[in-house]
Amino acid sequence: MRNLLELKDIKKTFKIKDASDSVVLEGINLQVKEGEFLAVLGPSGSGKSTLLQIIAGLIPSSGGTVSYLGKEIHGVNPGVAMVFQSFALFPWLTVLENVMLGLERKKMSAADKKEKSMQVLDIVGLDGFENAYPKELSGGMRQRVGIGRALVSEPDILLMDEAFSALDVLTAENLRRDLLELWLDKKIPTKSIVLITHGIEEAVYMADRAVILSSGPATIIKNINIDLPRWRNRKTPEFLA
Repeated sequence: MRNLLELKDIKKTFKIKDASDSVVLEGINLQVKEGEFLAVLGPSGSGKSTLLQIIAGLIPSSGGTVSYLGKEIHGVNPGVAMVFQSFALFPWLTVLENVMLGLERKKMSAADKKEKSMQVLDIVGLDGFENAYPKELSGGMRQRVGIGRALVSEPDILLMDEAFSALDVLTAENLRRDLLELWLDKKIPTKSIVLITHGIEEAVYMADRAVILSSGPATIIKNINIDLPRWRNRKTPEFLA
């Protein structure tokens, strides 16, 4: 499997007024391969979301390099799209218009953008809700809009920043299963998924590999392959172990 993404010696410091700089990430070396579902775990405040934003190119690292398909990235990473924890939808736009934002930079006609966005809404289970506004949707449906907006640009890597943590237990479980089904059945063009989570069970249920971060500053302390066959049964001794 080829490397889609490679991080070398990533470091991130934040300047604090009247205090010494805070080092959040240090010496992060990570590869994301085509075809894998990677989970990144660590304590709250360990820098997981910061790492994801560096991968996406939303914030710069303080040291090290991010490469996509062997090419070093400066600025926004063209091969990724991100699903946020907080839905991050524009309340004055309809569901369809929110998803179409994912095609803002694409050189396509308005009609083609609309057609593609409608197809994605169908894939994520929102067919018939294209004219609704976010306030009219449940939390799970809003997150489906966020996933649709990320998928519509056909990213090689889908980044998910604790995308299920703001949902109730049952809604989150249904959404996890639906996303896994799309991924395993290759109904979406995404080649890899990186999920930030602090839930061990979520990581074992969804991912092929888990990277564990320490805190203060965050470094990778473990890299664990999860070789359990799909679909995974949470009650088996292998899963519980």
